[in-house]
Amino acid sequence: MEIILKYIVTFFPVLLWFFDKTYRMAHKRKFFKAQREALQSYINDYYQKLNIEFVIRDIAAREVTCRDDVGGLFLDFCIKNKCNNIFNVMHDFINSWAFVNIKKIDDENIELHTRFKKKTLEILFISIFIYYVVSVFIFLFNDIFLWIFKYFDVVPFYISKKWFDFFVFFKGLNIILAVVVLLSVGRWVASILSLAKKLPVKFEQK
Repeated sequence: MEIILKYIVTFFPVLLWFFDKTYRMAHKRKFFKAQREALQSYINDYYQKLNIEFVIRDIAAREVTCRDDVGGLFLDFCIKNKCNNIFNVMHDFINSWAFVNIKKIDDENIELHTRFKKKTLEILFISIFIYYVVSVFIFLFNDIFLWIFKYFDVVPFYISKKWFDFFVFFKGLNIILAVVVLLSVGRWVASILSLAKKLPVKFEQK
């Protein structure tokens, strides 16, 4: 049981991604028609129609996207930029909340801004991913080397119980931290980089 829990914790991000993607793929087809009809209805009745009260327009946008954080201006912005998958863009936008801001230009136009350089975010994401991979290796270090020693028939070396307990505590704490960082900061960074491929995002240039 302990071994099962250990591997579940270690590979939780991979399992989460796999089952989440599998679940979404299984339900996508029946939602596509409803999404298309909802978006078409919004374009016909609300798109860039400033004479409609903004509250009603925002509610209509949320009805289309099923997102509380998305208003009419942002949905209009997505339509104007001809996003291939508006609903996927909404997902990226919500997940990148810590890194992206909306700047209103006028009653009809907005811009997406971030205070970070694109290169900085790319390096940050790679660093987080490498940290997770290294943490997985450290977490499985003892099992890997025991398997190697057994395979090559080598007598394993031993350390004191005090150092062994410290190593067990360290690798457990480290893998938990790596998983949390990957699923929070790593997810936010990946989302804004994905968002920038679908919509114009103004990164810091200095």
